Amino acid sequence: MTRRSSATKQAPKAKQPSAPDKPDEPLIRLKPRRGLFFTLLGVFILWIAFLLTLYFTTVYHKTDVHEQRPPVVSP
Repeated sequence: MTRRSSATKQAPKAKQPSAPDKPDEPLIRLKPRRGLFFTLLGVFILWIAFLLTLYFTTVYHKTDVHEQRPPVVSP
């Protein structure tokens, strides 16, 4: 048995209230913290720079990573 698409939809008059119903609880608003933002931004930039450094020093300009090298013959 299948449902009709109209049976699963909510009634158009059933909307969620935008404000809390209890007026005695004040809304807690977050205040912007510039210092924390710039600290996290700096950490993020350092992390990206670290990852790019690892990439360019290990992988970049390698034509074939699985390149066959002649065996080293020890005397």
